[in-house]
Amino acid sequence: MKHLPVRFVLLVSNLFLLDYSAMVTGTILFRPELFADDICGENEIFSYCYANPSCEKSCDNIDVWESVPCIRTKNCLSGCICEQGYVRDKSQGICILENMCPRVRH
Repeated sequence: MKHLPVRFVLLVSNLFLLDYSAMVTGTILFRPELFADDICGENEIFSYCYANPSCEKSCDNIDVWESVPCIRTKNCLSGCICEQGYVRDKSQGICILENMCPRVRH
Protein backbone atom coordinates (compact mmCIF):
# COMPACT_ATOMS: atom_id res chain seq x y z
CA MET A 1 0.00 0.00 0.00
CA LYS A 2 1.37 3.39 -0.99
CA HIS A 3 1.50 5.96 1.82
CA LEU A 4 0.71 9.61 1.20
CA PRO A 5 3.17 12.24 2.38
CA VAL A 6 2.29 13.59 5.83
CA ARG A 7 1.99 17.17 4.55
CA PHE A 8 -0.59 16.08 1.96
CA VAL A 9 -2.62 14.18 4.54
CA LEU A 10 -2.60 17.16 6.90
CA LEU A 11 -3.71 19.50 4.14
CA VAL A 12 -6.56 17.23 3.13
CA SER A 13 -7.70 16.75 6.72
CA ASN A 14 -7.63 20.50 7.38
CA LEU A 15 -9.62 21.22 4.24
CA PHE A 16 -12.17 18.59 5.24
CA LEU A 17 -12.57 20.26 8.62
CA LEU A 18 -13.03 23.62 6.94
CA ASP A 19 -15.67 22.20 4.58
CA TYR A 20 -17.49 20.54 7.47
CA SER A 21 -17.37 23.80 9.43
CA ALA A 22 -18.93 25.63 6.49
CA MET A 23 -21.80 23.12 6.35
CA VAL A 24 -22.52 23.44 10.06
CA THR A 25 -22.18 27.19 10.50
CA GLY A 26 -22.85 28.45 6.99
CA THR A 27 -19.58 30.39 7.05
CA ILE A 28 -16.02 29.53 6.33
CA LEU A 29 -12.95 31.13 7.78
CA PHE A 30 -10.13 30.09 5.50
CA ARG A 31 -6.75 31.66 6.01
CA PRO A 32 -4.54 30.39 3.18
CA GLU A 33 -1.34 31.65 4.77
CA LEU A 34 -1.82 29.00 7.46
CA PHE A 35 -1.45 26.37 4.73
CA ALA A 36 1.25 28.18 2.72
CA ASP A 37 3.86 25.54 3.49
CA ASP A 38 1.51 22.92 2.07
CA ILE A 39 0.27 25.02 -0.84
CA CYS A 40 3.41 26.80 -2.03
CA GLY A 41 6.39 25.03 -3.47
CA GLU A 42 10.07 25.43 -2.79
CA ASN A 43 11.32 29.02 -3.22
CA GLU A 44 7.73 30.34 -3.19
CA ILE A 45 5.85 32.49 -0.71
CA PHE A 46 2.14 33.08 -0.29
CA SER A 47 0.84 36.53 -1.26
CA TYR A 48 -2.64 37.83 -0.54
CA CYS A 49 -2.50 40.29 -3.37
CA TYR A 50 -0.34 40.27 -6.43
CA ALA A 51 -1.35 42.10 -9.55
CA ASN A 52 -1.45 39.77 -12.48
CA PRO A 53 0.16 36.35 -12.93
CA SER A 54 1.51 37.48 -16.30
CA CYS A 55 3.46 40.21 -14.45
CA GLU A 56 5.56 37.67 -12.58
CA LYS A 57 9.19 37.59 -13.62
CA SER A 58 9.95 34.33 -15.40
CA CYS A 59 12.60 32.72 -17.56
CA ASP A 60 10.39 33.59 -20.55
CA ASN A 61 10.31 37.33 -19.90
CA ILE A 62 13.57 37.87 -18.03
CA ASP A 63 15.14 39.91 -20.86
CA VAL A 64 12.27 42.43 -21.09
CA TRP A 65 10.64 42.24 -17.64
CA GLU A 66 11.94 45.60 -16.38
CA SER A 67 11.32 47.49 -19.63
CA VAL A 68 7.77 46.30 -20.36
CA PRO A 69 5.04 47.79 -18.17
CA CYS A 70 2.76 45.34 -16.45
CA ILE A 71 -0.97 45.92 -16.83
CA ARG A 72 -2.32 46.20 -13.30
CA THR A 73 -5.87 45.19 -12.53
CA LYS A 74 -8.17 46.38 -9.77
CA ASN A 75 -8.74 42.83 -8.60
CA CYS A 76 -6.14 41.18 -6.43
CA LEU A 77 -5.26 37.56 -6.79
CA SER A 78 -3.87 35.53 -3.95
CA GLY A 79 -1.49 32.66 -4.37
CA CYS A 80 2.10 31.57 -4.47
CA ILE A 81 4.76 33.77 -6.01
CA CYS A 82 8.50 33.32 -6.33
CA GLU A 83 10.63 34.51 -3.44
CA GLN A 84 12.89 37.49 -4.08
CA GLY A 85 15.85 36.47 -6.23
CA TYR A 86 13.92 33.65 -7.92
CA VAL A 87 12.00 33.56 -11.18
CA ARG A 88 9.32 31.23 -12.52
CA ASP A 89 10.45 28.47 -14.86
CA LYS A 90 7.11 27.98 -16.60
CA SER A 91 8.24 24.81 -18.35
CA GLN A 92 8.54 23.12 -14.95
CA GLY A 93 6.20 25.37 -12.94
CA ILE A 94 8.81 26.03 -10.27
CA CYS A 95 10.83 28.98 -8.98
CA ILE A 96 14.53 28.85 -9.74
CA LEU A 97 17.47 31.23 -9.37
CA GLU A 98 17.52 33.72 -12.21
CA ASN A 99 20.92 32.55 -13.47
CA MET A 100 19.59 28.97 -13.69
CA CYS A 101 17.15 29.86 -16.49
CA PRO A 102 17.98 27.90 -19.63
CA ARG A 103 18.12 31.08 -21.75
CA VAL A 104 20.30 33.16 -19.43
CA ARG A 105 24.03 33.15 -20.06
CA HIS A 106 26.13 34.70 -17.26
